[in-house]
Amino acid sequence: MLTSEMLANLAVRTTRDIELFPYGVFPAGTIGAVQLTGGDGIIEPFCVVKLEREYPSLRYWENGLLVWVDETAGITAADFEMVKGI
Repeated sequence: MLTSEMLANLAVRTTRDIELFPYGVFPAGTIGAVQLTGGDGIIEPFCVVKLEREYPSLRYWENGLLVWVDETAGITAADFEMVKGI
């Protein structure tokens, strides 16, 4: 998925296992919804994917994965795909 496709309230799922030490592994197929943050994606995330399933280790981020622009290390839009039919 492209950064420009990450629109508010879009249902998405992870396309790979995402390991965030020490917070855990979020398996491929994890579903969430895009919440725009207004960040630039370099200093602060440009969006958050709020996960459907509750993960206590993500409580600080209100159960969301922080998404950055493709040029940065970490979770990017390329790690997600749109979910159809939700």
